Amino acid sequence: MKHGSATSGRGRSRPPRRSGATPRGVTNASRTVLAGSVFHRRYGLRWLDPPRELGYCSAGRAAAEADRRQGGRGGAIGETLPKGPPGLSWAGLEQAVRARLGVDALQLAGVHFAPVQEDWATEPGYRVTGQARVLGYGAGVDPVPWSLTAKLLRKPEPGGAGPVGALDPRHPAYWRREALAYAAGLPAEAPGLGAPRCFSVDAPSEDAHVLWLEPLADERAGRWPLERYGRAAQHLGAFNGAYLAGACPLPQQPWLCTDFHRGRLDRFPWTLDVFAGEAFWQRPLVRRFMDGPTRARQRRLVADRAALERRLAALPPTLAHNQAMRRSLLAVSVAGRPEALAAVDWGLVGVSPVGTDAGCLFGWARGLTEVQEHELRPLAQLVLDGYLAGLRAAGWRGDARAARTGFAATAALHALMWVPFILVTDEARRDGLAQKYQTDPDTMAATHAASLTLLHELADEALAA
Repeated sequence: MKHGSATSGRGRSRPPRRSGATPRGVTNASRTVLAGSVFHRRYGLRWLDPPRELGYCSAGRAAAEADRRQGGRGGAIGETLPKGPPGLSWAGLEQAVRARLGVDALQLAGVHFAPVQEDWATEPGYRVTGQARVLGYGAGVDPVPWSLTAKLLRKPEPGGAGPVGALDPRHPAYWRREALAYAAGLPAEAPGLGAPRCFSVDAPSEDAHVLWLEPLADERAGRWPLERYGRAAQHLGAFNGAYLAGACPLPQQPWLCTDFHRGRLDRFPWTLDVFAGEAFWQRPLVRRFMDGPTRARQRRLVADRAALERRLAALPPTLAHNQAMRRSLLAVSVAGRPEALAAVDWGLVGVSPVGTDAGCLFGWARGLTEVQEHELRPLAQLVLDGYLAGLRAAGWRGDARAARTGFAATAALHALMWVPFILVTDEARRDGLAQKYQTDPDTMAATHAASLTLLHELADEALAA
């Protein structure tokens, strides 16, 4: 498989299990760091069971330090390495590069860190590149280039400005979930989806984790055509459908998000507060783009929130990505087959009602103004049709109305987040958002307001189901 492609834990031939055997490139020192990652599943390793928590990484750090003292870093080359960004350790980087290249010992050189900051991320990530000189038997003369993505996860400071629910394992904002998901192998084994390979889960402290991931390149950068959303929805349906049909057992880890729909709105309580008084409704931008009936129905939607959440809770549960948006879904090639889908950003993964991922895909496309006003209804139909096709292909024979209800309710609840965010913010902030999403403020506000009619129809449909 070429560099930059996605891998999943299904559909690949695996080497035979070898009890107690060590695969090439895995040293005694790196066993503890790799246990729980995709490596222990790929090679059938039996050193450690998948950990419930990440305390094993402290042992991995000690082992990495022992390797370094024995020459693993490479003497003088180690002295010339630049100071890394805060939160990243050289021991963790070296372990990840060893796993990336499949070698026991190496020297690093030419290491470069380039910040990668996502729009919604609270902590930075880094694209890390460099060269490595392989040491030991069979080592070549020329340095080997390598690249990794380092994603930092930090525990919020007590009493700080961290997101609501960051310390609650069931809440969408739980800070450790993505590290635990990769340690448990969930992204690597997601049916219907690819995911970056995870080479190491490092815990330099109890309050921070670093994911060392395979960099993936999106082969369809920029805006997607509408048809691509339909194909992505089909992949998501295949992912969700495998658990609904019983082909894969539904995970039960205590850190999985099980409160997605209520928790995501609780993260931004002010978005509901703005509807409570009259000030919001008297704003010129609101009155300009939201007519009287639309404003009245939006007020009712606030009151309908609890009923929509109850409808969702009654639907069949499945494992969901819960952050299925364009920016978390990459078009990649796998084994020469185009148009595969790789999912990144697994920090919200959990058990959610059927239809949630499809509703998120549509809701975020609308919320991030990735489509124009006249494309909203065709997009909703394409996403729903593709999702249902994926569910059926995965073997689920349940009631399609349940999937449609989950899609409709999830999409409708998006109207309680992004409408106030776009319409309430001050002029400077609104102009900044418009520039970020490559549109103008009026077009952005008009698209959001126009989408409310469709979202209110979806809310009515979900409530009547």
